[in-house]
Amino acid sequence: MIESPTDSAAEPAAAEAAEQEAFVFPCSFAQERLWFLDQLEPGSPLYNCFGAVELNGELEISSLGRALNEVVARHETLRTTFATSGGSPVQVIVPRLELPLPVIDLEALSARGAVAERLADREIRRSFDLRRGPLVRLASLRLERHRQVVVLNMHHIVSDGWSFGLLLQELIAIHGALTEGRPSPLPPLPIQYADYAQWQRERLAGRRREEQVEYWRRQLSGAPPVLALPMDRPRPAVRSHSGSAVSRNLSKTVADAVRRLALREEATLFMVLLACWKVLLWRCSGERDLVVGTPVSGRDHLQTEKLIGFFVNTLVLRTSVSGDPSFRRLLGRVKNTVLDAQSHQDLPFESLVQELRPPRQFGATPFFQVAFTSRSLSQAAPEISAGGPSAGWFSVSSRLAKFDLMLAVTELPHALAVSLEYSTELFDGSTAERLVARFAEIVDSASALPE
Repeated sequence: MIESPTDSAAEPAAAEAAEQEAFVFPCSFAQERLWFLDQLEPGSPLYNCFGAVELNGELEISSLGRALNEVVARHETLRTTFATSGGSPVQVIVPRLELPLPVIDLEALSARGAVAERLADREIRRSFDLRRGPLVRLASLRLERHRQVVVLNMHHIVSDGWSFGLLLQELIAIHGALTEGRPSPLPPLPIQYADYAQWQRERLAGRRREEQVEYWRRQLSGAPPVLALPMDRPRPAVRSHSGSAVSRNLSKTVADAVRRLALREEATLFMVLLACWKVLLWRCSGERDLVVGTPVSGRDHLQTEKLIGFFVNTLVLRTSVSGDPSFRRLLGRVKNTVLDAQSHQDLPFESLVQELRPPRQFGATPFFQVAFTSRSLSQAAPEISAGGPSAGWFSVSSRLAKFDLMLAVTELPHALAVSLEYSTELFDGSTAERLVARFAEIVDSASALPE
């Protein structure tokens, strides 16, 4: 069914879930924390996991809708809602769930591109009800006969960035098979997310958990609760999480120099760029005890690689810049910090907060307020074409910020793409632009003269 681009038509219909027996399982630690955060701020879009893809070529909407529901049938987590049992959240999984695929026809509009952006932006900011679900939504915006923008939105409690790319890959693969009259080419999944959640709790029982907690207790003892960056406005007691982002590309010459430095120092590109980010934070704040957060995939086992779910964990990386070290020496410290943290990444961030109970300040996240991530192009934009229509990313932004600052560096074929997400409650856009420019200068100079 093709609908008109009115406000009412843009609202997807409710999912159809037959009266059926549901299965109840424990939550993972990460799910448990997100559930509690949702209780504190119901309906917040801060933990939406979203994106939009422009498809050019023959696309059968009916086959795409069927493909969506095959993916839902394949992954239990997409049929999951959340309830309470004994005061704690639990996963409630229904055996069957049929999701609609609304189609909004923009073909007759002269400004259809702008309307598509507005509708996509509105969709990714729509909240989810963790009790009622569904916690995944898909909508198609038809720009031309052979040109569609598919908007995907999932709650983070059932998804993460890896899962987002995986879902798109499976959608396109199954759609291609259906249009050719073939069955799904995807093999059965060996486990489901509920199996992982149970395994995680069993693995982190007893001595193993104690060892992990003790490492982090030593590592973070006496760490400053807040990084005192100079801000354009004081930190509010209650955050709205409004945000924006600025970006720029570092040239191939600089990118190659960074890679050569990493090779010489037996470090990863992530470590070198993180060291550069810490130099900038040091220069801006004057503080020598720097704590930064970074996400890690949390998929250490082969069975989880093809599974949609909330696996990502957060590591807290604390580095001292005391003693006026050279960049090479600082990089050595960062390298050791990263390697140690990675070898103790089994403890979920949620458990870390619960166990260590760090001192809190209103409006500030625990342990760190500044984050960093480095990723390859395939991680940032996984290959989602599998025959049929060509696919490209359609730019959307939620205009939200989880942290004060979040620096992301993406490896492109001939450059490094730097993006700085910032809280607009704390920083002006001009300040963010200067920070990105200074980061680029530090990367350039550190690569050329690491001493």
